Amino acid sequence: MIAPFQQQISTATLQFSDSTTTARLETAWSSKDLNTLSDKDKDDNEGTALRADISKKIYVNKEKKIYLQASTKYDANSTYFQTPEPFLPPEFNRNWNIIYPQKFSFRQQIAGELAFFYNNFLNGSYQAEQLQLQGYKGTAQTLQMNCNTSHIEIKQRLQWLKTNQNTLQSSFVRPTVQAVYRFGKTWSAGLRYASEKNRLYRPQTDSLLAAAFHFTEQSIWAEKKISFDKNLKISYIWRDDKVPEQEKFALAQRARQLAAEGAWVHRSHQWRGKITYRHLEQKIPSDSLQNAPPRTLLASLNYHGTWLKELADLSANYEAATGQQQRLEEAYYEVPAGQGTHILLPSGNFVPVTDATRDTARFRLQWLPTNLYDPSNNVTLSYALTVHPKNRWSDAKNAAYLRFISRFSLNSNVESARALLAAPQMTWLLPIGKTTAQLLSRRFSQRHRLLYKHLKNKWQSEYYYAQTANTLSLLSGTDDNDRREQGLFWQHNANKIWTWSFRYAYIQHLSSSTAYEERNFMIQQYKTEPACTYQWSKRWRLGGSYRYQQSENTADQGKGERATHHTFQIETRYAAVQKGNLTARLSFSDIAFSDRDGNIPDALLPLSYAMLEGLQNGKNYALQITGSVMLPRALQLSVSYEGRKNDRTPQVVHSARAEIRAIF
Repeated sequence: MIAPFQQQISTATLQFSDSTTTARLETAWSSKDLNTLSDKDKDDNEGTALRADISKKIYVNKEKKIYLQASTKYDANSTYFQTPEPFLPPEFNRNWNIIYPQKFSFRQQIAGELAFFYNNFLNGSYQAEQLQLQGYKGTAQTLQMNCNTSHIEIKQRLQWLKTNQNTLQSSFVRPTVQAVYRFGKTWSAGLRYASEKNRLYRPQTDSLLAAAFHFTEQSIWAEKKISFDKNLKISYIWRDDKVPEQEKFALAQRARQLAAEGAWVHRSHQWRGKITYRHLEQKIPSDSLQNAPPRTLLASLNYHGTWLKELADLSANYEAATGQQQRLEEAYYEVPAGQGTHILLPSGNFVPVTDATRDTARFRLQWLPTNLYDPSNNVTLSYALTVHPKNRWSDAKNAAYLRFISRFSLNSNVESARALLAAPQMTWLLPIGKTTAQLLSRRFSQRHRLLYKHLKNKWQSEYYYAQTANTLSLLSGTDDNDRREQGLFWQHNANKIWTWSFRYAYIQHLSSSTAYEERNFMIQQYKTEPACTYQWSKRWRLGGSYRYQQSENTADQGKGERATHHTFQIETRYAAVQKGNLTARLSFSDIAFSDRDGNIPDALLPLSYAMLEGLQNGKNYALQITGSVMLPRALQLSVSYEGRKNDRTPQVVHSARAEIRAIF
């Protein structure tokens, strides 16, 4: 049971402002009780905070907008001050080089800054800060200057940081310089230098600790920018990374990168692309990069556009890259019942959860990285196409056959991605097709949908085709899974009360594994499902359906396993706007499952689990009730109940849940 908790925060602010002076004082009080039913550890529930800052503007020449600005800030909080959201920025610990962050700590921060402004041409500032935490003290100084003319822009920033935390001391220096030259209305060129040197050591010894680092990065670029959608940029970056080696830093890695990117728009068509070439040179061997290729290439191209006066809308994306891929091994970890994605069969196999087994699922799948890396070539292609003849030919002035075509619509989505073992052949640039290179992984999915709607929405029909295929190369072999489904759907709105529908689907499910023989099967499945809905008011709805389904394992090594499903379902729903809803669903399934010899296969095998869809051979009963209701004070109560029974478990299995939510 989750203990009730309470959190409160109160603030008070006093502010003064005129043309040259701004002052602000803010105080805060917080209280967070993790268990309102217990008086234990009450001393750490409350906390306070104080923030004060003042800023003064001093004009040297008001006409030329030359002035100084002096400011100071004080910020502090007690040890157990807590807010619903973090009040410190995410980069706070890194900026102050805090190696061992503490969940609760007294904090006191003092800062002073003097800035100089000369119109929009020149400005600079010097800032000094001091931070005190429990067991930590840091002092930072920052000097920055910006110069901006019609052709030249220069930015400079230099920061020194010295810290003392417990038995550790550090000296952090961060210089950054950037210069940009603009010529013409659209062209610009620039260069940038950045470095970070973090000397982390213990006072007793001068040797640097493993967390110390030092890098330098230089870059140059040229850019032509007409607008956000029309631009071209070429850049070159070189970077050196150093790691501690006793009392000094040693060069560990040297990287070079050349990149070109751009975007273009023409009427209703948009293109955006980027190509990057990297060269990596390892000076010190690294376990994580033991097989890292010295040269990598990354290219991407995006397109979006409308065709034939908005008749068709197309989005496409292509990516190709060389690099390395870490080998993975599948593993399962245990979680509380009802929170898993897989269940463990007595045979030792893990199978995905279904609605019938969701409450008992206790395992989740995770892919664990190994210490093996393969140089790989990766390519991905995807597109989404929508065709709406209604946008062109729905007008009554068009010919009758054009108005008929306007009742159709088409949706098509395809994504193909694969990773190949690095090879000199250029066929790896194709996301589909044959290749002589070794396949590391493959992912392919597609879904196409053709819809026809009656002019007055009296009826509609739909044809769809879908496929998902995955291939993964593991240490133990290769796993393949390919599922294809195509079907027809028809719906007739007889009137405002009655709706009839019919669905037919044909499914092929192929599974193969070199390491697990039980995962090798080929299921062919047919299903038909007529349904009817009766809605006698805006709030009440009643529906019923019957599904006939036949599945057969046609794999050569199989035993001709066959399953026949007869499923009846009745559902009723009540819904009231801003009040609540209630849904009740009763289903009955009668399943006959056997092989060609009349024997009943083991229901715990992956094949049986897939053909039975998580149910049991014989009769299966299920009752599901879900509902929610709005309570006073923006509270929502949700309840659910599920009862299941089959021939293997004569007793009914009951599952119930309740939840209260506060809506803000």
